[in-house]
Amino acid sequence: MLHWIGQLSLLLAIAASAGYSLALRAATKQSGAWATRVVPIALWAHLMGIGVAYAALTIAFAVGDFSIAYVAENSNKALPLGYRLTAVWGEHEGALFLWCLLLALWTTGFWLAVRGPEERVKREACGLLALLNGGLLLILQLTGSPFEVSSVTPLDGRTLNPILQDPAMALHPPLLYAGYAGAAIPFALVVAARRNDVAPDVWLRSVRGWTLGAWILLTLGITIGSWWAYYELGWGGWWYWDPIENLSFIPWLAATGLLHGAALSSQRPLFHTWAVVLVVALFATGLLGIFLGRTGVITSIHSFATDPLSAQVSLAFGALVVVLGCVTIGRSGRRVTTTGSELPLLSRDALLLVSTALLAMAAALVLLGTLFPVIMTSGTRHSVTLGRQFFDVVFLVPALPLLIAAGFGMRTLARKKSSRDALRPLVVPLCLAIFGGSLVPWLVFGSFSWLTAAATAAALWLFHLAIAVAPFSRTTQPRPAAVRRVGVVLAHGGLAVFALGVALVSTYGSERDHRLAPGESVELSGHRMTFGGVRPVEGPNYEAWQGEFQVWKGSEVVAALRPERRVYDERMGSLAHTSIASSWSRDLLVSLGDNPEGDIWALRMQYRPMIRLIWLGTLCMVIGGCLCLWRPRQA
Repeated sequence: MLHWIGQLSLLLAIAASAGYSLALRAATKQSGAWATRVVPIALWAHLMGIGVAYAALTIAFAVGDFSIAYVAENSNKALPLGYRLTAVWGEHEGALFLWCLLLALWTTGFWLAVRGPEERVKREACGLLALLNGGLLLILQLTGSPFEVSSVTPLDGRTLNPILQDPAMALHPPLLYAGYAGAAIPFALVVAARRNDVAPDVWLRSVRGWTLGAWILLTLGITIGSWWAYYELGWGGWWYWDPIENLSFIPWLAATGLLHGAALSSQRPLFHTWAVVLVVALFATGLLGIFLGRTGVITSIHSFATDPLSAQVSLAFGALVVVLGCVTIGRSGRRVTTTGSELPLLSRDALLLVSTALLAMAAALVLLGTLFPVIMTSGTRHSVTLGRQFFDVVFLVPALPLLIAAGFGMRTLARKKSSRDALRPLVVPLCLAIFGGSLVPWLVFGSFSWLTAAATAAALWLFHLAIAVAPFSRTTQPRPAAVRRVGVVLAHGGLAVFALGVALVSTYGSERDHRLAPGESVELSGHRMTFGGVRPVEGPNYEAWQGEFQVWKGSEVVAALRPERRVYDERMGSLAHTSIASSWSRDLLVSLGDNPEGDIWALRMQYRPMIRLIWLGTLCMVIGGCLCLWRPRQA
């Protein structure tokens, strides 16, 4: 019963997307008044079809309907209900299905939110989104529907991938996919606006708001995913440069560049084309983030759902949409003029341009480093890898200048000042930032590092200038404008805190691999870690070996750690569950490996100082972004 409901609802959604396109075409003709009324009906039918189908699949997981092959492959009776609900996106079919649902929600929200004289732009933008969604749903239906029925209904199913059986993974994929889906809105809006010759100042304001929404969701999704990898996998750093992580980081960089590029372009027509390039880059890299990791050509622990045929066809269809959109943009729209394009060297617009260029450079470098091994190894048996050391060095090239340019941009609000007048009030903050950056490593850790000094100075510089332009004393500003200004300050201050945390963790963090027997101890950054042995434990749907550790600081026990090695299913092997002892100034992590020699166990121990600054910084960025969404209520 559930599979029939799901299949019919999917077909309804596909038919509704096709009906929307036909009605939209008819509505452009003089005799198409009836079609204008059909367009919103088709849009709502499209959303209803996807929503009912997704609800049917979710209910099938909740009740354990193993007659559906997808349900039987990704859940069982012992799986807790919460994880059965999140198992809906445990494989490629469900993940693509979730993205299509989120895109339909974004499209409907866009339809309801946009009002005014440009109704045709709204209809055409939603038509492009519905066409994209309908095409992907058709591919899903043809290459492997999640509602396919098993030839033989098993008494029980298999199990959900162990790495997904975690509370953070109930939030990470939906938030990330919601950000990817939101990246389609600016693309569709720009294509429709350029087709209808809408003034750039009009569509740029709208693009910036929708991009900000996608950016907030991407930031939340990436942060939760990074936190999950930190405490579950024991990666212990701020970023591991895993290929799948990179594919989510690239759209975030593109969205950040677009937020700043749109602010620049709304003031200077010369940079409209630059904003369009960033819009296309955001949408294209969002599609890469969804589908490339599922083609099987990239190896990653995050590649929990692969379907090469469906992912490759979906990626090709998405690329076709991007190409057709670019052709439409290039053949239509107003010509860019150079009027008013001269920029003072240290004006706000010049520094915004530098910032967007550095963000684009960072995204290009990460994309190149991620795809280079794939390109070099295609058609050969040779293995090429670019490790964490490569990305750490390469990413610093645009990152440090970006922090400095962001600080200048926060402070240099006047566009017509000479370079000398703009630079004079910044000399003292710059000297203080350099002095503070040089002093912090000595005071906090008792040793000096050029990397930490440079990153700390840049972070202090950005943080100080963000606070310097805070509107707390400006009572003449309208409340929405003042709130948005606080949001800008908080977001940039969060970036400074994040950069400081990254510098301290990267420089003064440490990790060591050991093989210990019960009763043995090791030293780690002033702490003595004593191994007390292991014992078997049972979870709700797994069995595990749990280690016992005592952490000593001098003669006092300051923490107890209990890492685990969990086995969810013999066919899927075991998974390490890291134990963390936290304080405001540091984290101590222990991961339990294998025991190749009887009672001797392989262990990884890590020390991460001031890592709380990383999570605090990203939280400030998210809150700042949310404040920037505040708009005055229209009369």
